[in-house]
Amino acid sequence: MVHKRAIGTIGIMWNDNDPRQFTTSLAQMLLYSQSQICEKHEYIHFNWAKASYHELGRTELVENAIGDWLLQLDCDHIFAPDLLERLLFYKKKHSCRVLSGLYCYKSPPYGPVANLWSPDGHVLPLGAWDPNLEVIEIGPVGGGVLLADLAVFDEIKREMKQQPFHIIQGFSEDYSFCRRCRELKIPVHLALRVESHHLGPRHAIHAGEYLERFVAPMQREMASMPPSSA
Repeated sequence: MVHKRAIGTIGIMWNDNDPRQFTTSLAQMLLYSQSQICEKHEYIHFNWAKASYHELGRTELVENAIGDWLLQLDCDHIFAPDLLERLLFYKKKHSCRVLSGLYCYKSPPYGPVANLWSPDGHVLPLGAWDPNLEVIEIGPVGGGVLLADLAVFDEIKREMKQQPFHIIQGFSEDYSFCRRCRELKIPVHLALRVESHHLGPRHAIHAGEYLERFVAPMQREMASMPPSSA
């Protein structure tokens, strides 16, 4: 019998009506990642949150994750099949323990779901950045496309005696996680060249446009690449 090793976990948050674009993106990404990232006796574990409350859902994903890392995905997103591959590439290249993909809020002015910490611990919206950079260190970031080493969650529980996503008053569950990373001096990074896009009420009308603008070009790019040697 061949025993396969899980290299990491993809976990999705609870949603009682997953958009077709999300489930299509997820299926494509899972199939692509399994074929391109895993060695012969490896696989990617998949799990989903049963709890609808975000704090409980993310805690559930952490508790059920196996392997070296956990990629958390919100169900109102669309992304390219190589999302995980690119995140893992930049994670390794820049030695990141916590790394988010770039996506924006669903309401005006549609800024990035990423911020900086002020010296006194307040949240400052992320503005412009150097377009030549691949990865930047940030403050609190959303959990919609969040990749983190499982060791980070273990460190928070061990050192702080708290669940990583337990809500700190005044913060959401994902920002609370980033606040704990700050206190433990664990850098949180943003991959500026890895995009995901919300499919909220405003965006659902234009889902086909996002498929054409963001997903199709990446699929064409991958189709032109030589086969992986892995």
